[in-house]
Amino acid sequence: MKLIIREYLASLRERNELDSLLPALLSQMGLEVFSKPGVGNRQYGVDVAAYGSIEEGAKKVYLFSVKSGDLGRRDWNSGSVQDLRPSLDEIRYLLHYDEPYPCHLHQYHELLDHPQKDEDGYKDRVTKASILYPYIATFSALFGFDDIYAQIQELKKDQLSHCNFKFWYPDETSEEHHYIYDDMHGATLSHLPIEEDQNSFLDIIFKECGESNHFEELTAIQYGVWPLILMAARHYRLPVPVNYLKDYWQQKPAN
Repeated sequence: MKLIIREYLASLRERNELDSLLPALLSQMGLEVFSKPGVGNRQYGVDVAAYGSIEEGAKKVYLFSVKSGDLGRRDWNSGSVQDLRPSLDEIRYLLHYDEPYPCHLHQYHELLDHPQKDEDGYKDRVTKASILYPYIATFSALFGFDDIYAQIQELKKDQLSHCNFKFWYPDETSEEHHYIYDDMHGATLSHLPIEEDQNSFLDIIFKECGESNHFEELTAIQYGVWPLILMAARHYRLPVPVNYLKDYWQQKPAN
């Protein structure tokens, strides 16, 4: 049976046969296919792209360049349209965008097209909010990186005046949802005043930590297994609670 299947797959043409069958096979394997072959759209050497786990392994992005026939070493870079090297070069170009910038996009099919030309307010839309820059500013203020803090202030003023700098804090529902992320939870402190000096900025964000005991009431904190909160945040791509830095701030000598 395997021989029959192998011969059948080898007989398929690249267009409208093999590239049509492959997404269906990947879906049956439990992968999420987020890019399929298309006509008219530049694909940068990637015919099919999928995301997920195979045989309970780590979740990965799988990029496929579909070529028909039994390819060998001579098909690596011989000048033929079937060559693999040009396709791999295009994939590398795709993964190293021209002048990329942080954005709030999280779907892989959207990130494949990022960045786009700044038409119809594209850049403003994909940078309308950020927790990255406030975290950089916070660490800079805590550890005395004055120049970096000043650069974040300048960036906000000159290029990201539309961007909502914010932080995420646990709320009364976080204990139920944070570890399994079956629903939205937590609260945000929006429009952080990055224009303030470093000490004033830190006072504001850490004062918010003291407005409730929701972070301290998380069972992972109470039982001393606080890394679980970080692991869940990493796994579900959630913000790390800024509460972790509060003790360091309180112990820091006043300037």
